[in-house]
Amino acid sequence: MAASPSQFGEGSIQVEYGNLNINTAAGAKALYGRLQKATAAACDLRPYRELGSIGLYNESRSCFKAKLSAAVERISNDKLTRLHKIG
Repeated sequence: MAASPSQFGEGSIQVEYGNLNINTAAGAKALYGRLQKATAAACDLRPYRELGSIGLYNESRSCFKAKLSAAVERISNDKLTRLHKIG
């Protein structure tokens, strides 16, 4: 049995992006993909069928949205923020 998303969501995951120029559309898109992947792992984001509980699914989605938004805000880059807003 996997840990609940709230347990995964408590920590942090480091996402490297020093090799990207996030002031370009391609760089911002690459970073956004990395952030999504890391946040999904941190929040145990999986389909409802895999989690087996609507409560865990909702908690996982909520964790993902909040953590991804916080990461984008922390980086504070216009191109990255625009990508996040159009989702």
